[in-house]
Formats: sequence, structure tokens, C-alpha cells
Amino acid sequence: MEPPDRRGPEASMLGPILDTGRLRLEPPRPEHVAAFVRWFADPQVTRYLFRRYPPSPRQEAEWLERMAASEVGKGSGVTS
Repeated sequence: MEPPDRRGPEASMLGPILDTGRLRLEPPRPEHVAAFVRWFADPQVTRYLFRRYPPSPRQEAEWLERMAASEVGKGSGVTS
């Protein structure tokens, strides 16, 4: 499987894409921001996290940009 074309801040977040057919793990991308905001607004998802209030889409997009620029922020996540 070909990795998606990566340009802009997310381009530095390269990493492996693992796709088992039932689960896909890939580096986060800007199009995932809406799902992240939705998950952080769900008390069932965040009940053990220190964050009590969901981020705005702008805050989440800014976080993603900071992680893309950081050497520490590399990783994968569940996107669907």
C-alpha cells in the first residue's frame, strides 16, 4: 500500500502505516482533527484523562502542527 502524499506541517510526521483489514494505524493528519475533537468531547473516552474540557478544532489543529514539528511527537493513532 502506498503512503498518502504528505506536504505541509504533517509531512514530517512520517511513520509506518499498519493496516490489518480490521484496524488501521497511521500518523495523524489534519483530516483527523474532527474525529479527535469528537472523541475528546465523549466522557466515555476521556474518563481517565486529565483533560476535562474538549479542545476546539483550532486547538486540536494547533496541537497537530506542534507534534508534526517536534521530533518527540512521532507516532500512530487509531483513525476510524
